[in-house]
Amino acid sequence: MCGLMHALEEKGYTLIVRNMRAEDCSHYIQEAADSKQADGFVIHASVISEELDEMIFEKGIPHIVIGNPNFQSHFCWIDINNRLAGELAARHLLERGCQSVAFIGGKPEDQISARRLDGVLTVLKEHDVLLPREYVKKGESVCDSGYRMTMQILENRRRPDALVCADNYIAYGCVNALHDRGILIPEEMKVITFDDFPFSQILKPMLSVVNIDVYDMGVQAGKYILQKIKKPNLYVQSHITFPTLIIREST
Repeated sequence: MCGLMHALEEKGYTLIVRNMRAEDCSHYIQEAADSKQADGFVIHASVISEELDEMIFEKGIPHIVIGNPNFQSHFCWIDINNRLAGELAARHLLERGCQSVAFIGGKPEDQISARRLDGVLTVLKEHDVLLPREYVKKGESVCDSGYRMTMQILENRRRPDALVCADNYIAYGCVNALHDRGILIPEEMKVITFDDFPFSQILKPMLSVVNIDVYDMGVQAGKYILQKIKKPNLYVQSHITFPTLIIREST
């Protein structure tokens, strides 16, 4: 939102923030567009729906969705290349000598987690490294779930060399679980996660991350929505922010 606000304010626009459930989004945007409350809409992918897609398409409402929709749509969207982020994480672990890797992520419907897992699987397959079913755990993107999923991984007869955590909250629980079991990071288990906020730099050891510049993503979203307001026929569906690897103590 800070990046978005910066891009809009430079051109004399004001950002109005509304927090709502997916089922309320379509009604709000239709009403706000009809009454000219806003010139355009930046929408987080977590609240989009096929109903919203059809309404925006039919009315020609200037918009940009942050996040790749998980269904065929007319939406204009921009996203991080989360699959590439997963590939970077897996490739780094293999370069560190890891021979078995586990993944703990969000719910099955969490598209960000799923795409990151796809990237991990792609690289492991290229190098003939198996990812057993019991080495993939899915749960909530919260610390307690990360702790629980890590403990489940550790119950296997053979432990992996490394854990890929789908986000910082899961990684926080993961690191606590490893500490409680007396497993040394990175000597006995390497840990890597995604995004550099909020826990990666305060955990001990500091976590290696595949980082996403979310501020830049907000800036790009602002530029695109201003273009859409001026050129309603502009059509955008692309990955605009690419991840980078930050290597720290945990690997």
